[in-house]
Amino acid sequence: IDWVENGIHTVEDAKEYVRLFNTDYREIMKAFGIGRREPASAEIKYMQEWLITHGLPLEVILEACDRTVMQTNGPNFPYADKIIATWRETGVQTLEDIKKTDEEFTSAKKKSADSGAAARGKPESKGKKQNRFANFDQREWDYAEIEKTEQQLLENAVMS
Repeated sequence: IDWVENGIHTVEDAKEYVRLFNTDYREIMKAFGIGRREPASAEIKYMQEWLITHGLPLEVILEACDRTVMQTNGPNFPYADKIIATWRETGVQTLEDIKKTDEEFTSAKKKSADSGAAARGKPESKGKKQNRFANFDQREWDYAEIEKTEQQLLENAVMS
């Protein structure tokens, strides 16, 4: 019944399905850190969509799994599916495409942060990050002057 529902009608289709199930599915489960159990039906649907429907290379899917685990601290198929959907929208097909997409995202984020600071009329201070909690001029302490004043106060206290 499962094979009919998945469009498997020939011996070749069955061999390909079994190969996917035994190798690619296992690799994805292992990437999520769940290699000791059979995938649930919902997990199989995600993997079928990624591998069969969209025809994504296994290396791209495994990268999405790695990023999901790093971000969510565990396996999360819907989260990985969102990553993969975003990549599909931008035409990602290889790890090199992912690298390019990451670089574009990073540069766009930096431009956005720079233009946001310029729009507020508050350029970034040297070595000081401006944000909504520190969007005022910070105090500038002259520690040499403070030490000098402290020394004078101590000398006056000793002489009295």
